[in-house]
Amino acid sequence: MHVARWLLFGGLALVAATRPLPASSAQPNTREWTAAEDHRHMMEQLGIRSLRSGPSGNEQAPNHANYDEALANPFPNLPEVLTLANGRKVASAEAWWKQRRPERESRRSIQGAAV
Repeated sequence: MHVARWLLFGGLALVAATRPLPASSAQPNTREWTAAEDHRHMMEQLGIRSLRSGPSGNEQAPNHANYDEALANPFPNLPEVLTLANGRKVASAEAWWKQRRPERESRRSIQGAAV
C-alpha cells in the first residue's frame, strides 16, 4: 500500500515538473543593461548620490597617492609575538601554547588592543 502511494505521488510530481509554466507566471520583460546603466540604477536603489574619489596623481593634492614607504606604516611599534608578558622569549611550542597564547587570548577581549 505504501509503495503504491509513493509511486502515485512520485508520478504526479514528475508530471507537474515536466509541464510548461503558464504564460502568466513567466518572468516580466527584462532588458539588457550596460555597465554604466546598471551602476546608476544600483546607486539610485541604494540612495548613493556620489562616490568618493580615489587617490590623485597630483602630489600637491590632499588626497594624493602615497609612494613614500616611511609614511606607509602607521603602526611601526608592533608587539613581539614570541615574547612573554614578563619579557622572556618563547623557546618552544609548548611554551607558546601554555603561556603566550593564553596571554594573547585574554587581551583579545580588550577592544583595540594590539597583542
